[in-house]
Amino acid sequence: MKIFLFVILFATVSAANASTSYVPPAGEVLTELSRRSNFPEADLQQSLAKCDANQMNTNLRAYSDQVTADLTLKHVIAGKQAQRADAINEKIAKWEKKRDAACAKSAAREFGEGSMRPTAQAMCVTAETKKMIQWVGSQK
Repeated sequence: MKIFLFVILFATVSAANASTSYVPPAGEVLTELSRRSNFPEADLQQSLAKCDANQMNTNLRAYSDQVTADLTLKHVIAGKQAQRADAINEKIAKWEKKRDAACAKSAAREFGEGSMRPTAQAMCVTAETKKMIQWVGSQK
């Protein structure tokens, strides 16, 4: 079941990523990842360069993808007219809480307290965020 979840999440993330044209600069992603994780950027760069070396690096790679999706969503929202952006931001704030809770529950159900839980949770958040990017992008 865990492998099935991983394959489904990977396929969802890959499909959503293919239709997104904006990609935040790597430096911006690294800076935001450093801010959120409290790890120095140099340490993160080394860990991300060897993402399959250990579980922590794998988790950081998944979290980096999540940060990339978050920054992309913010960029798409910023491209909307101010009045519409305010309404979208309000909807996003409510949605993020539901997304985070659902992804935490799903990862806990599949992996308990295992080492893959953070990776699965980050992949879920990334996939859901990419779906929201598509929705926001379709709003006029």
